[in-house]
Amino acid sequence: DVTKHENLSMLLKAATLCNNAGFEEKLEKWKLIGDPTEISLIVAAAKADMWQDDLENDYRMIEEILFTSERKLMSTVHEKRGEMCKTVFSKGAPEFLLKKCSFIRKRDGVEELTRDEVARILETNHDLASSAYRVLGVAHKEMNEPLTPENIEKDLVFLGLVAMIDPAREEAKEAIVTCKKAGIKVVMITGDNDATAKAIAENIGLFDEVGDFGDLVDEKLRRVVADGVITGSELESLDEDEFESVVEGISIYARMMPQQKVRIVKALQKKGHIVAMTGDGVNDAPALKKADIGIAMGIKGTDVAKESSTMVLQDDNFATIVDAVKQGRAIYANIEKFTCYLVSRNFTEVILIMMGIILLGFDFLPLLALQILFINMFDEVMPAIGLGLDPAREGIMLKPPRDPYEKILKSRNLILIVSMAFVMGMAAFMVFVLDNPANEIEKARTLTFATIVSMILFIPFAFRSLDDSIIKVGFFTNKLLIGGVFGTFLLTLGVMYIPFFQSIFELTPLSATDWLIPLSVAFAAMVFAEVIKAATKGVK
Repeated sequence: DVTKHENLSMLLKAATLCNNAGFEEKLEKWKLIGDPTEISLIVAAAKADMWQDDLENDYRMIEEILFTSERKLMSTVHEKRGEMCKTVFSKGAPEFLLKKCSFIRKRDGVEELTRDEVARILETNHDLASSAYRVLGVAHKEMNEPLTPENIEKDLVFLGLVAMIDPAREEAKEAIVTCKKAGIKVVMITGDNDATAKAIAENIGLFDEVGDFGDLVDEKLRRVVADGVITGSELESLDEDEFESVVEGISIYARMMPQQKVRIVKALQKKGHIVAMTGDGVNDAPALKKADIGIAMGIKGTDVAKESSTMVLQDDNFATIVDAVKQGRAIYANIEKFTCYLVSRNFTEVILIMMGIILLGFDFLPLLALQILFINMFDEVMPAIGLGLDPAREGIMLKPPRDPYEKILKSRNLILIVSMAFVMGMAAFMVFVLDNPANEIEKARTLTFATIVSMILFIPFAFRSLDDSIIKVGFFTNKLLIGGVFGTFLLTLGVMYIPFFQSIFELTPLSATDWLIPLSVAFAAMVFAEVIKAATKGVK
């Protein structure tokens, strides 16, 4: 029963009135509005049957001093119904609030706040913060004199501490482990004190006590990074060169101001890192804007934060960002794969036709224009779509981030493209020549057409990974590619064996024995692709 504990009742009242959050009942459900920390305070009071609406009816707010990252405090001034005096309620970071307090409220009444009391309160605050609790101090006072900016937060009466905890999601811990494997450094920047930040980081597997500062000789820097956490005041004491020398080894920043967040982003970018920054408040907007990728919270994020960001996270879940990185890597890898596939296939035809023109003349073209058009429209597009929608592979988050300036047609890929185009083009040309086109050119063209088409049964699977072998990747994990390949091959068979289309495309039916040549050449081309991939694995 809170009514039996006057001090607790006053603390909850102060925390509820000095508050910009709220909740309302809609369709028999409570809708919470505002910052989660402030919501937790009014919920705690509501559980004690102290409802915000009732308190606001009794205490009319006439003045408010807003919370800022610099002050770490918020205060409101109220007039109680039927009374002439005014009441000030304040809440904020205990170490900041205590500087404004001259008195403390105890069971026996209000007493002067001594240094020993301040030390005891700060010790309790540290113990709670070290257990990952977010701690707020609450104070009040009554005043009759006119309000001035100087006297509102002067000589306050300290009421007590309020501790709350937001347990880390299990998926957040797993996401951080995934980030480490993927070569992504996760950095926590918070307005909480260093003890709370450190405790939270330890709980989610982010904090590394040792740090990589063994080569530091500057005593000042060694002292600042000794516990693995940099506070806002410590960061302020470092010049740019000093900070840049340690920025890559720090994962936790506590009690940070908005301009310091921007400084951290700039320092990491200067070191060559691509920086993604998350945030939800107005104070986060400059850092979100400066980061390479600003990510605003979609649920509790402010409009200013969302407008300053590149993307908005709809579920406010860190693990979703990691999933997005995974999908982004898969999309880039797929673009790389189908680009290499299509370029190599198109140059195969170029080499084939050029060889025919140069060595045999225009009368003995290995393929006709309509046949080439059919190959380009059907036999190449469908497998390329299957490669473009290839599912993300399990090991994709075990690789380090790629160079942002890396080109799709880099040296390794160019070697693969040129080699495959040349081999496939020459192999198809040899099939054409060895069938003696001077004797029966339509049969030779059909065999050449069948060779190019047969390659879609094997080559797309070799391009599913430009690093790993087809055996490691597997044949049956991309059902869309399998369907596209075999669907296209059946369509091609229809063109070759249905008389109506035979006459249009100038093809002739092939026997089962005839198909041994195209299929053998296509399979050999796939084996050659695997050899090239293995030989160029270390090439950038």
